[in-house]
Amino acid sequence: MKKTQFSAVGSEKAVVVLIVTMILDLLAFTCILPLFPSILDFYSKSENKVRLDWLYEKFVSATVRFQEFLLAGFLLSKKKHKVKSLGFLGSTFSGLQFLSFPLLGALSDIYGRKPLMIFSVIWSQASTFKLFLLSRLIGGLSKATVSLSTAIVSDLYLPDTVGKGMALIGIAFSVSFIIGPMLGAYFVHTAEINISNHQLFFTSAANFAIVMSIIELIVIVVFMEESKNDFQKTKLIQIVRNVMLYVQPSNLFGFTVVKNSISKIELQKLRIYGKAYFSYLFLFSGLEFTLSFLTRVRFNYNSMQQGKMFLFIGLIMVLTQGCLIRRLPIARQAKYSCFGIIILFPAFIIIAVSESFWIFHLGLFFYSISPEFVVSCLTSCASNTSSPELKGTTLGVFRSLGALARATGPIVASSGTFWLVGPKMCYILSAILLVIPMIFLSETPEKKITKKE
Repeated sequence: MKKTQFSAVGSEKAVVVLIVTMILDLLAFTCILPLFPSILDFYSKSENKVRLDWLYEKFVSATVRFQEFLLAGFLLSKKKHKVKSLGFLGSTFSGLQFLSFPLLGALSDIYGRKPLMIFSVIWSQASTFKLFLLSRLIGGLSKATVSLSTAIVSDLYLPDTVGKGMALIGIAFSVSFIIGPMLGAYFVHTAEINISNHQLFFTSAANFAIVMSIIELIVIVVFMEESKNDFQKTKLIQIVRNVMLYVQPSNLFGFTVVKNSISKIELQKLRIYGKAYFSYLFLFSGLEFTLSFLTRVRFNYNSMQQGKMFLFIGLIMVLTQGCLIRRLPIARQAKYSCFGIIILFPAFIIIAVSESFWIFHLGLFFYSISPEFVVSCLTSCASNTSSPELKGTTLGVFRSLGALARATGPIVASSGTFWLVGPKMCYILSAILLVIPMIFLSETPEKKITKKE
């Protein structure tokens, strides 16, 4: 008889519904990726100031003052100021996810995964910078679908097969990165051809995102079943009272909110995984965010070419997840995450020195493989280390550390090293700093646990 990898009957259907939901959600998110650099350019153009986007001017002005303070008087061009403003704007979404992930994860342990998934399906479109910024605020505070999806996978899969479930989440990401950016680039290309209708160039992409979100909401409400059976008895008022446990960085890195539910050695492992996850994503997100600007500056890429770049990245991610990650043994997940960190080193170096199409794409190849190993494996490690009744809370805290890294990494990369010392030195320095997450993971008490088991 074939050994099952699921924790309950009917989990196969639940996994299919979850993956479809994630793809819809991520398509709504990724379709705007190749447009992001152009959106701020749109709001900054003088002919668009009839829209009274005074908030844009205030936002850029505040960003410039902060940059001048950090860079001690270095003179920077308006174009570079604009890019750094986009770095702060891009970090807004992740910064608010840092606040929402652990709270929504904890609430899902009390009220279930499905109600919180429904709450998380929110999107906005904007023809003025005020509405665009508001959409980032609302989206950042409510978008916890990925964090909740990891909790659902932990509910559905047995502990020794949860890595396969995490790999499916990675595949959903990869498929979305293949389709979403290309669709976004196509919408922009179509808008440029039909420019006479006075439609905003990103309206089609925004409308597509809204349709995806509506379909996603219908799928969740109609087809998704609650995956959590043993609801935590904690009351809402207790979460409100302990809100600092969910959002204060020192408490997040210490996993304070779950420390009484697991053993000391498991808590030690969780803290190590959290620090490694944060430091890796801090460096990775800097490269991820500045990549679009590097291709514009060095290779003069337009939105369609950037869409093709994301297509290449997505294809490599799908192959990595489908052919490798799903087959990794759960007992060696931490070691394979080290391999993923090592792979990012040549990616940084090759992209830093690349001057040709083929050399650049060789760097992108390593860049695409790395997060599939690190994110999937470390998330599986965190899931298996947490207590069953607090998986949503634990993975919410874990994902919140990733959101904090994605909020701060682009700011440091775009406001400091990328434009101050140039992309080459920026990426080489980041490659050297990859030793930090490696040091953290070297402290994992893996051998002690294996012997006891």
